[in-house]
Amino acid sequence: MLGDCQEGMAVVTKESWAGHNTVVYRYTVNKKEYFGSSMRNWRQPKYSKVRAGDQSLVYFSASHPWLSLLYKPQTVVEGLPVLLIALLLELCAIATIVNPTSKWAFNLSHEKRGAG
Repeated sequence: MLGDCQEGMAVVTKESWAGHNTVVYRYTVNKKEYFGSSMRNWRQPKYSKVRAGDQSLVYFSASHPWLSLLYKPQTVVEGLPVLLIALLLELCAIATIVNPTSKWAFNLSHEKRGAG
């Protein structure tokens, strides 16, 4: 998003179960509706306390409009934890497909793996 960030308007739909000042919102890009979840824009007082039904600025990637935040990212480091978690989950998913019995694979059965 740092390279091709665009600005638009979003409508907050609800408070997020994730907490941490996070809300769920929807926005439209090229007549297509997208949904996102982000912390409120604490940098701009006008948008720092938005609630369901309120409008807020949304920043989204022009090339990947489903990527968005309610605050403008300043550095790559801000999004790094999310990217690392997503990468870890993807690697575990691949491990599950390649070798379902691997210790890195998701346990998709209700049975406990053998102890001993």
